Amino acid sequence: MLLRNRLSIFSCICLLIVSSSLYWAFSYREKLLQVEFGRSAALQQNSLWSKVVDGAVLSLSDKIWLLREDGPLRDAMLRNNSRDIHSAARAIATVGITDNAYFDRIEVYQPDGEQAYTSEASYFPSPLINSDQLFLLANGVRKRFTGVSVTRDRQTFLAIAVPLPYGMNNNPVAVAAIKLERLLDELSDLQESETLLINRRGRYLSGQNETLWQEIGSSVQYGTSTEERIPFGERMYSVTSNPVVGFSEQAGYVVSVQDISESVYTFAQFERVVFVGTILFLIAAAFGLWFYIRRSLNPLEGVIGVLAGVAQGDFSRHLGQTRSNDEVGQISSAIVKLRNDMMRLDRMTRSRRNRSQRQARVIRDQMTELAETLDEDARKEIMDDLTQIEQRLASNGTENENEDVKSASELAVVTLTLSSLKERIHQQHGTLQSTISELEEALKSKTAYLSLQQELDIARRVQLAMLPDDMPPSAQLDIVGQMVPAKDVGGDFYDFFYLNDNRLAVVVADVSGKGVPAALFMAITRSILRAIAPEFNSPAECITALNNALCQNNSEELFVTVFYGILHLDSGVFTYCNAGHNPPYHLPAGQQQSIAIPGTGDMALGVMEDMPYEDKQLPIADGDRVFLFTDGVNEAINPTEEEFGTERLETALRQTFENVGTLQEDVVSAVYRFADSAPQADDITCVTFEYRDKAN
Repeated sequence: MLLRNRLSIFSCICLLIVSSSLYWAFSYREKLLQVEFGRSAALQQNSLWSKVVDGAVLSLSDKIWLLREDGPLRDAMLRNNSRDIHSAARAIATVGITDNAYFDRIEVYQPDGEQAYTSEASYFPSPLINSDQLFLLANGVRKRFTGVSVTRDRQTFLAIAVPLPYGMNNNPVAVAAIKLERLLDELSDLQESETLLINRRGRYLSGQNETLWQEIGSSVQYGTSTEERIPFGERMYSVTSNPVVGFSEQAGYVVSVQDISESVYTFAQFERVVFVGTILFLIAAAFGLWFYIRRSLNPLEGVIGVLAGVAQGDFSRHLGQTRSNDEVGQISSAIVKLRNDMMRLDRMTRSRRNRSQRQARVIRDQMTELAETLDEDARKEIMDDLTQIEQRLASNGTENENEDVKSASELAVVTLTLSSLKERIHQQHGTLQSTISELEEALKSKTAYLSLQQELDIARRVQLAMLPDDMPPSAQLDIVGQMVPAKDVGGDFYDFFYLNDNRLAVVVADVSGKGVPAALFMAITRSILRAIAPEFNSPAECITALNNALCQNNSEELFVTVFYGILHLDSGVFTYCNAGHNPPYHLPAGQQQSIAIPGTGDMALGVMEDMPYEDKQLPIADGDRVFLFTDGVNEAINPTEEEFGTERLETALRQTFENVGTLQEDVVSAVYRFADSAPQADDITCVTFEYRDKAN
């Protein structure tokens, strides 16, 4: 493809990208404006609705004195005369509803919550207020209730309910309300839109243009304060909604529907005009660029013709005279000089070709003699070197005549280098054979090492799989555990399991030594303990039986320290036996203390048969925690060989933690921060549980 065509295409692509970016930015800006308009419309509707409702509530509060200060009604209430109460309330309704239109509905309730009067002309009138709200008002818990009330027959009112302070033990309650249509009409006038009220399921309750809502209501996504555009037929509607609060819960949504079809149509027309104008501009700009580039690059066609002839060895083509000093004139002068230089080089090439051939024969003879002494692979490499040198010498033959002496010197250097290389390869051949033998032995060792490493990785996964999963938190217990081996496999283990519905067994152990022997002894200890634990009520008896079992056939003389305890969930008593293990810590609830649990003075397991072991008990209160661990925690060292120690452990345990999982994670993190870059010397194992008294 010609340069002028490439430049034209590139320029058109740049124009297209710029125009597309501007059009996208315009469209995106319009979307942002639409979102902002919707947010503003929802906020405006909410503000206007609050203003209308506040005004109506203020008016109702001013007029409710007709009920609160009416003498006949107070006297009738004090006498508990239902007929007089009804007559007095009806007289008030005549003044407040019929004569002055202060209210649209009045209800009066006796102190026991029975309705004494309602202005609603119905055999089964639906009350404006429920019994719970009546109780709060009658007993003086609440001073008043205001809000939207939706009756069972789907009438909507803005109501105010207040107690009547007549000096009785329980106050009578009066409710005054106006129809919500008044407020909706007022909001409609303010917004110049159709306004209506819907319930929480989207059903029409009151307001204007119910037919329109039946048509578009199913498409509206109402919820919090929102504004969205709903197309229906050939029309476009802007629907704004806000929640409406009742006496005690959300009563529904106030919705404003406005026809915006004309403005949407006008904006769409404007977008089409902008799009068509952009396309026409791109076409005109592309044509203008193509014409300008073509006219500017036409003089270069003669230059290209001369260069093509020079490349093919045809020096008969000439470039016409050019008097311009622009880029085309400079290129023409350079091409004339290049043509003359190429003619001289052509003559030099023919004179030096024969010399290069002689040099190539000498090099080939030396290299061939060298290759005969090597094996097949080495011979192939030497022949490849020969080919490269021949190519290099052939390329040297194209240089000018001033380089003749230099080329002869280079040939002499190459010849001497090849002779030296011949002897060096003979010497290195024997070294290479020895190296190959060593590499073969190293490869065998590496293969065996990788196989062993894979087996250790499998053993690690099997060992970790033997550990119990964390129990989900329950009403009485929250327990977690963790073990981090120092090597591929470790000698520590922990376990917790239910002996029955009321007893939980908890164990932490540390086998002497590390690696595979310790891991095997750990697995044996855990398996025996799991098998015999349900048979003993006493931890000491269980540990005695476990010790006798481990002492049999213990030819490697391994031993294990064990802390085994049984938590009684009904009483909180923790019975335990400590066989030479680190004492756990008792963390009383709300005290930020870490108290070491007293030991039982017993020996580690696997040392001697028939050793006596004893139990101790620790009462655990509601919310207390217990932290069990192995010496990999307190004996962790940092790069200066300093131990973590019990003091730092106790300080970490005295912090306030949300739960046992967070406690255990923070303690282990503190150990790792202290150890810093020092390698882990021992397995890190810990178990933490929190007891909760079911009586609380």
